Amino acid sequence: MELSLDALDAVEWAGLETARRSDPVEIVPRTLRHLAQAGAAATEEDCWPLYCLRPQPPRQLPSAAPVAAPFLLALALDPNMGARRALTELLTLLLPLSPELMEQHRASVLLLLADPDPAVRQVAAPLAVAAGLLSERWQAETDRTARIALLLALRKCDSVEAPAVLAEALADDDPALYVAAVHTSAATDPDLPVRHFERLIAVLTDPAPNPRFDGVWYILGIDEPLERENVIWWVSRLFAHRPDLENAYLLRLLAVAERTADALLCQETLDIAWVLLTRRRSVDPELTSTVGQLLTHPSPDVRQRAANFLGGLGPVAAPYADQLAALLDDDATDPEMFGTVGELARWALLRIGDRRGLPGLAEQLRAHAEGEDECRGCGAVDGPHPPSIVHALAPLRADADTLLPELREALRRESPHGAARDFLAVLESWGRDAAAALPDVLPLLGEPFTAPDALAALSAFGPDAAAIIRGLGLTAAQLQYRPDLIAEDRPTALRLIGEAVLSAEHPWQAPIARLGEFGPAAAPYADHLRHVMATTEHKTRIAAASALCSVTGRPGPSLDALTEFIVPIAEAEPDYFLFATAMRAAIQMGTISPAIRTALLAARRSEGRLSDRDGYEAILEDEELRALIDQALACPDAT
Repeated sequence: MELSLDALDAVEWAGLETARRSDPVEIVPRTLRHLAQAGAAATEEDCWPLYCLRPQPPRQLPSAAPVAAPFLLALALDPNMGARRALTELLTLLLPLSPELMEQHRASVLLLLADPDPAVRQVAAPLAVAAGLLSERWQAETDRTARIALLLALRKCDSVEAPAVLAEALADDDPALYVAAVHTSAATDPDLPVRHFERLIAVLTDPAPNPRFDGVWYILGIDEPLERENVIWWVSRLFAHRPDLENAYLLRLLAVAERTADALLCQETLDIAWVLLTRRRSVDPELTSTVGQLLTHPSPDVRQRAANFLGGLGPVAAPYADQLAALLDDDATDPEMFGTVGELARWALLRIGDRRGLPGLAEQLRAHAEGEDECRGCGAVDGPHPPSIVHALAPLRADADTLLPELREALRRESPHGAARDFLAVLESWGRDAAAALPDVLPLLGEPFTAPDALAALSAFGPDAAAIIRGLGLTAAQLQYRPDLIAEDRPTALRLIGEAVLSAEHPWQAPIARLGEFGPAAAPYADHLRHVMATTEHKTRIAAASALCSVTGRPGPSLDALTEFIVPIAEAEPDYFLFATAMRAAIQMGTISPAIRTALLAARRSEGRLSDRDGYEAILEDEELRALIDQALACPDAT
């Protein structure tokens, strides 16, 4: 079946629409013509422009889709077409959106479902479900890949034929078919995987059938089939509503991996454990113990992941400090990940509070940042990854005396366009404890890229640095957020800040928060702060609320403003950055409202991470926010 170019030319495409305003309808006939002319040389990439026909839910099919459908079917059914699989996949995304269109082209759909090429039948599986042909195709299909695709297509439908098909697959001896049936059944029966727990473990860890998972489990939109390790990930998600079984699942897999010396199974299980750790706080002590024992595993990939997991645990991993210290010189690494075993062991020691992780830390972090652009596994966002300079060093202010010489050396060696800004942020966070670094920071004031960060660090160093800043001849306008740095007395500092606040074109460009540092002395600016608090949003509104309370001594109006940023913590998808900012403001006020207290108590009971980040950053943010919650709950209710 070939596409007729004459028929394509005869269509009046003008006036038809695609699903994207940015894509004119002329793209459709042009792409169809190109595919027809390319024939066997056509590729998946050649089909991409046609995805302009696919609407985003809940929008309907665009007017060009029904017109293009017969041409898409003609190309997909052409045995000499090189992009048949991609075209069939697009049809599975379009035709089911319109029962009328499915019925109109039923004969062509039947041809696709019975195509001699099993790869085409596999991709076409959702069409069998949409056309009410599931049982027929299930009985006729002999290819394992296509049969699994039929099972997986049932996850997003309510076919009356599904229960009988799934029951048959659940009793099948084929491990891939069985696991696919469990996965699909869980969509309507979440406890079915719980009932099948033992058989799932046996199937996934039996060395004999493992190769039978390879090359047969395809997901719509992904060209490569899943391997056994991918399926293990999928199955783990089926126990998300049963944390006890999530832990038991991991422990059983690790036990089998250790007994059978299956390093790949061990590695994949640790990856699952890490992701779970970044999403919830509770960790089974037995899992911690099991992971700790893997620090001496022969495989560096396993040691790397074990050290990373223990780093995520923090102080809980203290019993394994000696084993971690023994790995500091272990430079082995998984080429798919970033960070050596030793780097991740050092991170774990720092999280425990063990000072053996300090020597060489700043230089390691500098080298890590320098090579991050050439990361060996930049795609592994959630996987093992050494911490950033700021995340590693900022919490170590108590060890500034030990770390500062090395940090200063790293700063001198760093390019202004490299990690210098991160080191400056660390120095700023250490404040006066980092004042000895002043000579190394001053040269960075002359670099446009680092000047603001250098100025922020210097301003945190105390009176000596402030005197140097005043001697630089800078103007208040140049200092924008810190015009007070050139003032020699407090009244002058207040005047300069007030002028900067009142003259700013936009409130977010002004040093609003600085007014709060002057307390009642800044009373002449109270009305302006009220106006900013009432007319702005986000961080500027929070800053104005905090400053207003300090100036007036009345927390009520300010707490009302902060409530909108804090109370959502007990709900879905809050803005965690604004929550933290508002919490610090409330803690500084020294009082909270009953509504805020109720929300914080609910958040504190949550087992999920209070974060929308990935990897170790989710753990750190959760710990930071929970510490803020505890501080706020210690404050009295506002009167």
